Amino acid sequence: MLEDNDLSPWAHPKAQRWFATLLERSGFINEVEDTVHLTDDHLELAHCRMLLALLILLGRPGIWPEDKNRVLQRAASKINNIAKKSQVIQPTSKKAKPLSIEQHKRNSVSRTAIQDELELLRRRAGISNRKSKLPMPSTWGKFWS
Repeated sequence: MLEDNDLSPWAHPKAQRWFATLLERSGFINEVEDTVHLTDDHLELAHCRMLLALLILLGRPGIWPEDKNRVLQRAASKINNIAKKSQVIQPTSKKAKPLSIEQHKRNSVSRTAIQDELELLRRRAGISNRKSKLPMPSTWGKFWS
């Protein structure tokens, strides 16, 4: 019996080699590594979410080279640290002024979206052992349509 992933465009070994070569030659993996090594002060949450989206899309087994999974793991850890430091994840800071109801609602949606995106990346990187089905993040809209 075929599994769903057996029919994917990246399931064939030649496709997997092509993706690995493409990611390596383009320098994308090196850029991700360089970004992960930046200090937290040099990365904004918006940049991290963009990186998360790219890594979720390209971090699939078959597309992302298995020997580079540590890059995905480091990226997930780095983005999680930045998200925790930002006001989006921890809105109660001693220095921060109180949020309006609208800001609180937006923060709640952002917090949920970031946590969902991070969980997707953690699963792709082999960090998370959760098995429950995760839909694509709601904040991505109708990305595939």
